[in-house]
Amino acid sequence: MPEYNWKRFWCHRGGKINLSTDGYLYDPDGQWGNAYNPDVVSIDTISTNPCLILLGEPGIGKSNAIKKEWMDIEANAQNGGYGTLYINLNAYSSEDRLVRNIFESQKFRQWSEGDYNLYLFLDSLDECLLRIDTLAQLLVNEFNNYAGKLERLYLRITCRTAEWPNSLEKGLVSLWKKDNVRVYEMAPLRRIDVAEAAITNHLDVEKFLDEIHKKALVPFAIKPITLKFLINTFKKNKLLPSAQENLYYEGCMLLCEENNEERRETRLAVNIDSEQKLAIASRIAAITVFTNRNTIWTNLDYGDVGNEDIILKDLYGGKEYTNGNDFEVSETDIKEVLKTGLFSSYGLNRMGWVHKTYAEFLAAHYLVKHQVTLQQIMDLITHPEEGRIKLKPLAEAKFENDPDDELKWSVIRALWPNYMTTKSLFSILTPPKKENFLGGYKLFIFGDLVKNLNPEDLPVALKWVETLDDKHISSHYHIQQIMKKVMEFQENRLML
Repeated sequence: MPEYNWKRFWCHRGGKINLSTDGYLYDPDGQWGNAYNPDVVSIDTISTNPCLILLGEPGIGKSNAIKKEWMDIEANAQNGGYGTLYINLNAYSSEDRLVRNIFESQKFRQWSEGDYNLYLFLDSLDECLLRIDTLAQLLVNEFNNYAGKLERLYLRITCRTAEWPNSLEKGLVSLWKKDNVRVYEMAPLRRIDVAEAAITNHLDVEKFLDEIHKKALVPFAIKPITLKFLINTFKKNKLLPSAQENLYYEGCMLLCEENNEERRETRLAVNIDSEQKLAIASRIAAITVFTNRNTIWTNLDYGDVGNEDIILKDLYGGKEYTNGNDFEVSETDIKEVLKTGLFSSYGLNRMGWVHKTYAEFLAAHYLVKHQVTLQQIMDLITHPEEGRIKLKPLAEAKFENDPDDELKWSVIRALWPNYMTTKSLFSILTPPKKENFLGGYKLFIFGDLVKNLNPEDLPVALKWVETLDDKHISSHYHIQQIMKKVMEFQENRLML
Protein backbone atom coordinates (compact mmCIF):
# COMPACT_ATOMS: atom_id res chain seq x y z
CA MET A 1 0.00 0.00 0.00
CA PRO A 2 1.37 3.47 -0.87
CA GLU A 3 2.31 5.85 1.91
CA TYR A 4 -0.55 8.24 2.63
CA ASN A 5 -0.24 11.51 4.46
CA TRP A 6 -3.12 10.67 6.79
CA LYS A 7 -3.58 12.27 10.15
CA ARG A 8 -4.73 9.49 12.45
CA PHE A 9 -6.77 9.81 15.62
CA TRP A 10 -7.15 7.85 18.83
CA CYS A 11 -10.03 7.26 21.24
CA HIS A 12 -9.43 6.55 24.92
CA ARG A 13 -10.60 3.14 26.03
CA GLY A 14 -14.21 3.36 27.13
CA GLY A 15 -14.74 6.48 25.03
CA LYS A 16 -17.09 6.81 22.07
CA ILE A 17 -16.22 7.17 18.40
CA ASN A 18 -18.93 8.99 16.47
CA LEU A 19 -19.31 8.55 12.73
CA SER A 20 -20.89 11.11 10.42
CA THR A 21 -24.19 10.47 8.68
CA ASP A 22 -22.34 9.05 5.66
CA GLY A 23 -20.44 6.59 7.87
CA TYR A 24 -16.93 8.08 8.03
CA LEU A 25 -15.17 9.24 11.18
CA TYR A 26 -16.60 12.64 12.02
CA ASP A 27 -13.52 14.80 11.53
CA PRO A 28 -12.13 15.83 14.94
CA ASP A 29 -10.37 18.71 13.16
CA GLY A 30 -13.63 19.90 11.61
CA GLN A 31 -15.63 22.91 12.78
CA TRP A 32 -17.68 20.87 15.24
CA GLY A 33 -15.14 18.13 15.81
CA ASN A 34 -14.81 18.68 19.54
CA ALA A 35 -18.57 18.56 19.97
CA TYR A 36 -19.18 15.43 17.88
CA ASN A 37 -16.05 13.52 18.91
CA PRO A 38 -14.86 14.79 22.32
CA ASP A 39 -13.20 11.42 23.09
CA VAL A 40 -11.18 11.31 19.85
CA VAL A 41 -7.79 13.05 19.77
CA SER A 42 -4.63 13.24 17.69
CA ILE A 43 -1.47 11.83 19.21
CA ASP A 44 0.19 15.24 19.55
CA THR A 45 -2.52 16.31 22.03
CA ILE A 46 -1.70 13.39 24.34
CA SER A 47 2.07 13.47 23.91
CA THR A 48 2.64 14.77 27.45
CA ASN A 49 1.29 11.51 28.93
CA PRO A 50 4.24 9.51 30.33
CA CYS A 51 2.86 6.08 29.32
CA LEU A 52 0.68 5.53 26.26
CA ILE A 53 -0.76 2.15 25.29
CA LEU A 54 -1.89 2.38 21.66
CA LEU A 55 -4.19 -0.40 20.49
CA GLY A 56 -6.05 -1.29 17.32
CA GLU A 57 -7.37 -4.17 15.27
CA PRO A 58 -5.16 -5.80 12.61
CA GLY A 59 -4.41 -3.69 9.56
CA ILE A 60 -5.78 -0.40 10.88
CA GLY A 61 -2.42 1.38 10.70
CA LYS A 62 -0.95 1.39 14.22
CA SER A 63 2.65 0.77 13.18
CA ASN A 64 2.63 3.44 10.48
CA ALA A 65 1.20 5.96 12.93
CA ILE A 66 3.66 5.27 15.75
CA LYS A 67 6.62 5.28 13.37
CA LYS A 68 5.53 8.65 11.99
CA GLU A 69 5.22 9.97 15.56
CA TRP A 70 8.71 8.70 16.39
CA MET A 71 10.17 10.35 13.26
CA ASP A 72 8.50 13.67 14.11
CA ILE A 73 9.85 13.61 17.67
CA GLU A 74 13.28 12.40 16.49
CA ALA A 75 13.53 15.33 14.08
CA ASN A 76 13.33 17.79 17.00
CA ALA A 77 15.21 15.73 19.60
CA GLN A 78 18.47 17.64 19.46
CA ASN A 79 16.83 21.05 19.83
CA GLY A 80 14.36 19.73 22.39
CA GLY A 81 16.97 18.30 24.73
CA TYR A 82 15.52 14.78 24.82
CA GLY A 83 16.31 11.40 23.31
CA THR A 84 14.34 8.82 21.34
CA LEU A 85 14.58 5.06 20.89
CA TYR A 86 12.40 3.09 18.46
CA ILE A 87 12.25 -0.72 18.68
CA ASN A 88 10.11 -2.92 16.44
CA LEU A 89 9.48 -5.91 18.66
CA ASN A 90 8.50 -8.20 15.80
CA ALA A 91 12.20 -8.90 15.21
CA TYR A 92 12.81 -10.49 18.62
CA SER A 93 12.47 -14.10 19.66
CA SER A 94 14.77 -14.25 22.70
CA GLU A 95 14.74 -12.42 26.01
CA ASP A 96 18.50 -11.83 26.04
CA ARG A 97 18.62 -10.10 22.67
CA LEU A 98 15.61 -7.95 23.53
CA VAL A 99 17.14 -6.82 26.82
CA ARG A 100 20.45 -6.04 25.11
CA ASN A 101 18.88 -3.96 22.35
CA ILE A 102 16.60 -1.98 24.67
CA PHE A 103 17.88 -1.73 28.22
CA GLU A 104 21.56 -2.23 27.47
CA SER A 105 21.61 -0.07 24.36
CA GLN A 106 23.77 3.05 24.27
CA LYS A 107 20.77 5.39 24.05
CA PHE A 108 19.05 3.82 27.06
CA ARG A 109 22.25 3.76 29.18
CA GLN A 110 22.99 7.40 28.36
CA TRP A 111 19.47 8.35 29.37
CA SER A 112 19.76 6.38 32.62
CA GLU A 113 23.01 8.14 33.50
CA GLY A 114 21.80 11.57 32.38
CA ASP A 115 19.07 13.98 33.41
CA TYR A 116 16.99 14.35 30.23
CA ASN A 117 13.79 12.68 28.96
CA LEU A 118 13.71 9.65 26.68
CA TYR A 119 10.83 8.72 24.36
CA LEU A 120 10.81 4.93 24.05
CA PHE A 121 8.68 3.46 21.25
CA LEU A 122 7.94 -0.27 21.38
CA ASP A 123 6.04 -1.32 18.25
CA SER A 124 4.25 -4.64 17.53
CA LEU A 125 4.14 -6.04 21.06
CA ASP A 126 1.60 -8.66 19.93
CA GLU A 127 4.05 -10.22 17.47
CA CYS A 128 6.79 -10.50 20.07
CA LEU A 129 4.33 -12.14 22.49
CA LEU A 130 3.97 -15.00 20.03
CA ARG A 131 7.67 -15.81 20.43
CA ILE A 132 8.40 -14.66 23.98
CA ASP A 133 5.47 -15.67 26.17
CA THR A 134 7.12 -14.13 29.25
CA LEU A 135 7.43 -10.72 27.57
CA ALA A 136 4.91 -8.91 29.78
CA GLN A 137 6.64 -9.85 33.04
CA LEU A 138 10.08 -9.30 31.48
CA LEU A 139 9.27 -5.70 30.57
CA VAL A 140 7.76 -4.97 33.99
CA ASN A 141 10.84 -6.39 35.72
CA GLU A 142 13.24 -4.43 33.55
CA PHE A 143 11.38 -1.13 33.94
CA ASN A 144 11.26 -1.73 37.68
CA ASN A 145 15.07 -1.54 37.72
CA TYR A 146 14.71 2.14 36.81
CA ALA A 147 11.76 2.93 39.10
CA GLY A 148 13.37 6.10 40.41
CA LYS A 149 13.89 7.50 36.91
CA LEU A 150 10.61 6.67 35.19
CA GLU A 151 9.36 10.25 35.47
CA ARG A 152 11.87 10.95 32.65
CA LEU A 153 10.86 7.97 30.51
CA TYR A 154 7.99 8.45 28.05
CA LEU A 155 6.82 5.01 26.94
CA ARG A 156 4.67 4.31 23.85
CA ILE A 157 3.59 0.74 23.09
CA THR A 158 1.48 -0.54 20.18
CA CYS A 159 -0.38 -3.84 20.22
CA ARG A 160 -3.37 -5.54 18.64
CA THR A 161 -6.39 -4.90 20.83
CA ALA A 162 -7.35 -8.52 21.48
CA GLU A 163 -3.77 -9.52 22.31
CA TRP A 164 -2.95 -6.78 24.80
CA PRO A 165 -1.97 -8.50 28.11
CA ASN A 166 -3.81 -7.21 31.17
CA SER A 167 -0.86 -8.28 33.32
CA LEU A 168 1.43 -5.84 31.50
CA GLU A 169 -1.06 -3.03 31.92
CA LYS A 170 -1.28 -3.70 35.67
CA GLY A 171 2.50 -3.75 35.88
CA LEU A 172 2.86 -0.43 34.06
CA VAL A 173 0.22 1.15 36.29
CA SER A 174 2.13 0.01 39.38
CA LEU A 175 5.30 1.63 38.03
CA TRP A 176 4.01 4.84 36.40
CA LYS A 177 0.86 5.18 38.56
CA LYS A 178 -2.68 5.05 37.24
CA ASP A 179 -3.06 8.70 36.21
CA ASN A 180 0.07 8.49 34.05
CA VAL A 181 -0.99 5.41 32.05
CA ARG A 182 -3.47 5.99 29.24
CA VAL A 183 -4.97 3.39 26.91
CA TYR A 184 -6.14 4.52 23.46
CA GLU A 185 -7.53 2.72 20.43
CA MET A 186 -7.00 3.87 16.86
CA ALA A 187 -10.03 5.48 15.19
CA PRO A 188 -11.17 4.69 11.61
CA LEU A 189 -10.53 6.91 8.61
CA ARG A 190 -12.19 10.18 7.70
CA ARG A 191 -13.75 10.90 4.30
CA ILE A 192 -10.83 13.18 3.41
CA ASP A 193 -8.43 10.30 4.15
CA VAL A 194 -10.25 8.01 1.72
CA ALA A 195 -10.29 10.82 -0.86
CA GLU A 196 -6.53 11.28 -0.46
CA ALA A 197 -5.97 7.55 -1.00
CA ALA A 198 -8.04 7.77 -4.19
CA ILE A 199 -5.97 10.72 -5.44
CA THR A 200 -2.69 8.95 -4.64
CA ASN A 201 -3.88 5.93 -6.64
CA HIS A 202 -4.95 8.13 -9.58
CA LEU A 203 -8.65 7.27 -9.29
CA ASP A 204 -11.64 9.40 -10.21
CA VAL A 205 -12.18 10.62 -6.65
CA GLU A 206 -15.81 11.68 -6.87
CA LYS A 207 -16.83 8.56 -8.76
CA PHE A 208 -14.98 6.32 -6.28
CA LEU A 209 -16.57 7.98 -3.26
CA ASP A 210 -19.98 7.89 -4.94
CA GLU A 211 -19.62 4.16 -5.66
CA ILE A 212 -18.68 3.51 -2.03
CA HIS A 213 -21.70 5.48 -0.83
CA LYS A 214 -24.23 3.98 -3.29
CA LYS A 215 -23.17 0.42 -2.51
CA ALA A 216 -23.07 0.98 1.28
CA LEU A 217 -19.37 0.08 1.51
CA VAL A 218 -18.23 2.86 3.85
CA PRO A 219 -17.70 0.34 6.72
CA PHE A 220 -14.93 -1.19 4.58
CA ALA A 221 -13.57 2.12 3.24
CA ILE A 222 -12.78 3.43 6.74
CA LYS A 223 -10.27 0.63 7.40
CA PRO A 224 -6.95 0.76 5.50
CA ILE A 225 -6.76 -2.97 4.78
CA THR A 226 -10.23 -3.18 3.20
CA LEU A 227 -9.87 0.26 1.58
CA LYS A 228 -6.93 -1.25 -0.33
CA PHE A 229 -9.27 -4.01 -1.52
CA LEU A 230 -11.86 -1.46 -2.72
CA ILE A 231 -9.20 0.62 -4.49
CA ASN A 232 -7.80 -2.39 -6.33
CA THR A 233 -11.31 -3.54 -7.31
CA PHE A 234 -12.18 -0.07 -8.61
CA LYS A 235 -8.91 0.14 -10.56
CA LYS A 236 -9.76 -3.04 -12.47
CA ASN A 237 -13.34 -2.15 -13.42
CA LYS A 238 -13.52 1.66 -13.05
CA LEU A 239 -16.45 0.98 -10.72
CA LEU A 240 -17.40 -1.32 -7.86
CA PRO A 241 -19.47 -4.46 -8.55
CA SER A 242 -23.21 -4.07 -8.07
CA ALA A 243 -23.52 -7.26 -6.01
CA GLN A 244 -23.20 -5.85 -2.49
CA GLU A 245 -23.50 -9.31 -0.98
CA ASN A 246 -20.32 -10.48 -2.75
CA LEU A 247 -18.38 -7.37 -1.75
CA TYR A 248 -19.40 -7.76 1.90
CA TYR A 249 -18.43 -11.42 1.84
CA GLU A 250 -15.01 -10.68 0.33
CA GLY A 251 -14.46 -7.76 2.70
CA CYS A 252 -15.28 -9.83 5.78
CA MET A 253 -13.11 -12.67 4.49
CA LEU A 254 -10.22 -10.23 4.07
CA LEU A 255 -10.64 -9.09 7.67
CA CYS A 256 -10.37 -12.72 8.75
CA GLU A 257 -7.09 -13.21 6.91
CA GLU A 258 -3.72 -12.50 8.48
CA ASN A 259 -2.53 -9.24 6.91
CA ASN A 260 0.94 -9.38 8.48
CA GLU A 261 3.31 -10.95 5.95
CA GLU A 262 5.77 -12.26 8.53
CA ARG A 263 3.00 -13.96 10.50
CA ARG A 264 1.79 -15.63 7.33
CA GLU A 265 5.25 -16.80 6.33
CA THR A 266 6.13 -18.18 9.76
CA ARG A 267 2.52 -19.36 10.41
CA LEU A 268 2.69 -17.89 13.89
CA ALA A 269 -0.41 -18.63 15.99
CA VAL A 270 -2.32 -20.13 13.06
CA ASN A 271 -4.84 -22.67 14.37
CA ILE A 272 -7.63 -22.21 11.83
CA ASP A 273 -7.72 -20.82 8.30
CA SER A 274 -9.58 -17.70 7.16
CA GLU A 275 -12.63 -19.62 5.88
CA GLN A 276 -13.01 -21.36 9.23
CA LYS A 277 -12.63 -18.01 10.96
CA LEU A 278 -15.42 -16.55 8.82
CA ALA A 279 -17.66 -19.52 9.62
CA ILE A 280 -17.07 -18.99 13.35
CA ALA A 281 -17.51 -15.22 13.01
CA SER A 282 -20.87 -15.87 11.31
CA ARG A 283 -21.91 -18.05 14.27
CA ILE A 284 -20.89 -15.28 16.70
CA ALA A 285 -22.84 -12.78 14.59
CA ALA A 286 -26.01 -14.85 14.64
CA ILE A 287 -25.78 -15.34 18.41
CA THR A 288 -25.03 -11.71 19.26
CA VAL A 289 -27.55 -10.23 16.82
CA PHE A 290 -30.51 -12.43 17.68
CA THR A 291 -29.89 -12.39 21.44
CA ASN A 292 -29.37 -8.62 21.30
CA ARG A 293 -25.95 -8.83 23.00
CA ASN A 294 -23.48 -6.13 22.05
CA THR A 295 -20.24 -7.39 23.58
CA ILE A 296 -18.31 -10.56 24.33
CA TRP A 297 -16.83 -10.96 27.80
CA THR A 298 -13.32 -12.42 27.45
CA ASN A 299 -12.37 -12.87 31.10
CA LEU A 300 -13.52 -15.26 33.81
CA ASP A 301 -16.91 -14.53 35.30
CA TYR A 302 -16.42 -13.04 38.76
CA GLY A 303 -19.95 -11.70 38.86
CA ASP A 304 -19.04 -8.59 36.85
CA VAL A 305 -20.46 -9.71 33.50
CA GLY A 306 -22.98 -7.17 32.22
CA ASN A 307 -26.45 -7.87 30.82
CA GLU A 308 -25.23 -6.79 27.38
CA ASP A 309 -22.34 -9.29 27.46
CA ILE A 310 -22.21 -12.83 26.18
CA ILE A 311 -19.60 -15.12 27.69
CA LEU A 312 -17.15 -17.27 25.75
CA LYS A 313 -18.60 -20.62 26.78
CA ASP A 314 -21.88 -19.69 25.10
CA LEU A 315 -20.03 -19.35 21.78
CA TYR A 316 -17.89 -22.48 21.48
CA GLY A 317 -18.76 -26.17 21.22
CA GLY A 318 -20.42 -28.09 18.44
CA LYS A 319 -19.38 -27.95 14.81
CA GLU A 320 -19.25 -25.59 11.85
CA TYR A 321 -18.39 -26.48 8.29
CA THR A 322 -16.49 -25.09 5.32
CA ASN A 323 -15.95 -26.58 1.86
CA GLY A 324 -17.99 -29.64 2.78
CA ASN A 325 -15.90 -30.47 5.86
CA ASP A 326 -16.98 -29.91 9.43
CA PHE A 327 -14.75 -28.99 12.36
CA GLU A 328 -15.09 -28.62 16.12
CA VAL A 329 -15.28 -25.06 17.47
CA SER A 330 -13.09 -24.68 20.56
CA GLU A 331 -12.59 -21.82 23.01
CA THR A 332 -9.17 -21.23 21.43
CA ASP A 333 -10.85 -20.86 18.03
CA ILE A 334 -13.29 -18.28 19.36
CA LYS A 335 -10.41 -16.27 20.85
CA GLU A 336 -8.56 -16.51 17.54
CA VAL A 337 -11.55 -15.06 15.68
CA LEU A 338 -11.89 -12.22 18.20
CA LYS A 339 -8.35 -11.20 17.20
CA THR A 340 -9.39 -10.54 13.59
CA GLY A 341 -10.21 -7.17 12.08
CA LEU A 342 -13.93 -7.82 12.54
CA PHE A 343 -13.69 -7.11 16.28
CA SER A 344 -12.39 -4.37 18.52
CA SER A 345 -12.23 -3.43 22.19
CA TYR A 346 -15.34 -2.23 23.99
CA GLY A 347 -13.45 -1.72 27.24
CA LEU A 348 -11.38 -3.91 29.54
CA ASN A 349 -12.18 -7.62 28.98
CA ARG A 350 -14.83 -6.78 26.36
CA MET A 351 -14.73 -7.27 22.60
CA GLY A 352 -17.39 -6.32 20.09
CA TRP A 353 -18.02 -5.82 16.39
CA VAL A 354 -15.98 -3.06 14.74
CA HIS A 355 -19.06 -2.13 12.71
CA LYS A 356 -22.62 -3.35 13.17
CA THR A 357 -23.03 -4.01 9.45
CA TYR A 358 -20.40 -6.76 9.71
CA ALA A 359 -22.54 -8.49 12.33
CA GLU A 360 -25.79 -7.98 10.42
CA PHE A 361 -24.39 -9.33 7.16
CA LEU A 362 -22.69 -12.33 8.77
CA ALA A 363 -25.80 -13.17 10.80
CA ALA A 364 -27.82 -13.28 7.57
CA HIS A 365 -25.04 -15.28 5.91
CA TYR A 366 -25.19 -17.79 8.77
CA LEU A 367 -28.94 -18.31 8.34
CA VAL A 368 -28.60 -18.81 4.60
CA LYS A 369 -25.63 -21.17 4.92
CA HIS A 370 -27.40 -23.32 7.51
CA GLN A 371 -30.65 -23.28 5.49
CA VAL A 372 -32.74 -22.02 8.35
CA THR A 373 -36.40 -22.63 7.52
CA LEU A 374 -38.88 -19.94 6.59
CA GLN A 375 -40.82 -20.51 9.81
CA GLN A 376 -37.68 -20.19 11.94
CA ILE A 377 -36.73 -16.93 10.25
CA MET A 378 -40.29 -15.64 10.57
CA ASP A 379 -40.06 -16.33 14.31
CA LEU A 380 -37.02 -14.04 14.38
CA ILE A 381 -38.70 -11.41 12.21
CA THR A 382 -41.72 -11.18 14.49
CA HIS A 383 -39.39 -10.61 17.44
CA PRO A 384 -39.36 -7.12 19.03
CA GLU A 385 -38.22 -4.02 17.15
CA GLU A 386 -34.47 -4.53 17.64
CA GLY A 387 -34.64 -7.92 15.96
CA ARG A 388 -36.39 -6.54 12.90
CA ILE A 389 -33.85 -3.77 12.40
CA LYS A 390 -30.97 -6.25 12.52
CA LEU A 391 -32.53 -8.43 9.82
CA LYS A 392 -31.96 -5.92 7.00
CA PRO A 393 -29.20 -7.99 5.33
CA LEU A 394 -31.66 -10.87 4.92
CA ALA A 395 -33.53 -8.81 2.33
CA GLU A 396 -30.37 -8.73 0.19
CA ALA A 397 -29.41 -12.37 0.71
CA LYS A 398 -29.83 -14.94 -2.03
CA PHE A 399 -31.93 -17.81 -0.70
CA GLU A 400 -31.67 -20.84 -2.94
CA ASN A 401 -34.57 -22.46 -1.11
CA ASP A 402 -36.94 -19.52 -1.68
CA PRO A 403 -38.28 -20.26 -5.19
CA ASP A 404 -41.54 -18.34 -4.67
CA ASP A 405 -39.91 -15.27 -3.06
CA GLU A 406 -41.90 -15.91 0.12
CA LEU A 407 -38.94 -15.30 2.39
CA LYS A 408 -37.91 -12.13 0.57
CA TRP A 409 -41.47 -10.84 0.80
CA SER A 410 -41.67 -11.73 4.52
CA VAL A 411 -38.49 -9.77 5.27
CA ILE A 412 -39.61 -6.74 3.24
CA ARG A 413 -43.02 -6.80 4.92
CA ALA A 414 -41.33 -6.83 8.34
CA LEU A 415 -38.98 -3.94 7.53
CA TRP A 416 -40.70 -1.51 5.14
CA PRO A 417 -41.55 1.29 5.66
CA ASN A 418 -40.79 1.59 9.40
CA TYR A 419 -37.33 0.03 9.47
CA MET A 420 -36.13 0.47 5.89
CA THR A 421 -36.06 3.56 3.68
CA THR A 422 -37.77 3.51 0.32
CA LYS A 423 -34.40 4.09 -1.36
CA SER A 424 -33.02 0.98 0.35
CA LEU A 425 -36.14 -0.95 -0.63
CA PHE A 426 -35.77 -0.16 -4.33
CA SER A 427 -32.08 -1.09 -4.21
CA ILE A 428 -32.97 -4.70 -3.30
CA LEU A 429 -36.12 -5.28 -5.36
CA THR A 430 -35.66 -7.94 -8.04
CA PRO A 431 -38.04 -9.48 -10.58
CA PRO A 432 -40.10 -12.38 -9.17
CA LYS A 433 -38.41 -15.74 -9.77
CA LYS A 434 -41.60 -17.25 -11.23
CA GLU A 435 -43.48 -15.31 -13.89
CA ASN A 436 -46.72 -17.31 -13.49
CA PHE A 437 -46.79 -17.45 -9.69
CA LEU A 438 -49.00 -14.78 -8.09
CA GLY A 439 -47.59 -14.71 -4.57
CA GLY A 440 -47.27 -12.00 -1.94
CA TYR A 441 -44.05 -10.62 -3.41
CA LYS A 442 -45.51 -10.15 -6.90
CA LEU A 443 -48.72 -8.67 -5.50
CA PHE A 444 -46.62 -6.24 -3.49
CA ILE A 445 -44.66 -5.11 -6.55
CA PHE A 446 -47.82 -4.63 -8.63
CA GLY A 447 -49.98 -3.19 -5.88
CA ASP A 448 -48.93 -1.98 -2.45
CA LEU A 449 -45.52 -0.76 -3.58
CA VAL A 450 -46.74 2.17 -5.67
CA LYS A 451 -49.82 2.70 -3.51
CA ASN A 452 -47.72 3.48 -0.41
CA LEU A 453 -45.19 5.83 -2.02
CA ASN A 454 -44.75 9.38 -0.73
CA PRO A 455 -44.00 12.39 -2.99
CA GLU A 456 -40.29 12.34 -2.09
CA ASP A 457 -40.11 8.66 -3.12
CA LEU A 458 -41.21 9.20 -6.72
CA PRO A 459 -37.81 10.13 -8.26
CA VAL A 460 -36.30 6.96 -6.77
CA ALA A 461 -39.24 4.93 -8.04
CA LEU A 462 -38.88 6.28 -11.59
CA LYS A 463 -35.16 5.47 -11.62
CA TRP A 464 -36.01 1.93 -10.55
CA VAL A 465 -38.53 1.57 -13.38
CA GLU A 466 -35.78 2.42 -15.87
CA THR A 467 -33.93 -0.73 -14.81
CA LEU A 468 -36.88 -3.08 -15.34
CA ASP A 469 -36.91 -5.76 -18.02
CA ASP A 470 -40.25 -6.14 -19.78
CA LYS A 471 -39.72 -9.89 -19.87
CA HIS A 472 -40.12 -10.01 -16.10
CA ILE A 473 -42.28 -7.07 -15.09
CA SER A 474 -44.26 -4.61 -17.16
CA SER A 475 -42.30 -1.38 -16.91
CA HIS A 476 -45.13 0.36 -18.80
CA TYR A 477 -47.55 -0.66 -16.05
CA HIS A 478 -45.31 0.80 -13.33
CA ILE A 479 -44.68 4.01 -15.27
CA GLN A 480 -48.45 4.48 -15.66
CA GLN A 481 -49.05 3.84 -11.97
CA ILE A 482 -46.25 6.11 -10.81
CA MET A 483 -47.27 8.90 -13.19
CA LYS A 484 -50.83 8.50 -11.93
CA LYS A 485 -49.46 8.94 -8.40
CA VAL A 486 -47.59 12.08 -9.51
CA MET A 487 -50.81 13.53 -10.96
CA GLU A 488 -52.67 12.78 -7.74
CA PHE A 489 -50.11 14.66 -5.68
CA GLN A 490 -50.20 17.58 -8.12
CA GLU A 491 -54.01 17.77 -7.94
CA ASN A 492 -53.95 17.68 -4.14
CA ARG A 493 -51.34 20.44 -4.07
CA LEU A 494 -53.44 22.65 -6.38
CA MET A 495 -56.53 22.10 -4.25
CA LEU A 496 -54.59 23.29 -1.21
